[in-house]
Amino acid sequence: EPTNQKHTQAVLAKMGNQTFLSLIDPASLSLLMPVVVRGLKERDSTSKKWSAQIFGSTSMLVQDVESMKPYLKSIIPLMQQALTDPVAEVVREAAKAFGTMEQVLPEYSRQFNQPWLFKKLRDGEIAEQLGASLAIAEVFLKMDKTR
Repeated sequence: EPTNQKHTQAVLAKMGNQTFLSLIDPASLSLLMPVVVRGLKERDSTSKKWSAQIFGSTSMLVQDVESMKPYLKSIIPLMQQALTDPVAEVVREAAKAFGTMEQVLPEYSRQFNQPWLFKKLRDGEIAEQLGASLAIAEVFLKMDKTR
């Protein structure tokens, strides 16, 4: 039953409790990312929080970071939405994921994520400003200071 939220939560809970002993290859990533996208689309805050956590964690373990790029087109807008979620834990995990993106794919982060975050900080509604400011703090925390 693809519309049942409980199935998505069960899969996300199992994924979140796994300990990966090796790097994640593109084939494994292709199995993980659709579940993460589905979780970020759910109304339930637990699914969104777990999806953001899993995205951040798997990003750090991807064997070839270039293999993540095809998924960013669908995941980043959902992570941006998560920054304005009314549940603080969802916002926190989404902000951490933006920080991880800076660490893993700094060029992508600086070209796409950071301009969007600063625009929301300047021109957004209060919820957007709060989420963007938290994400910017995470980005600066993970930023390579030598670049």
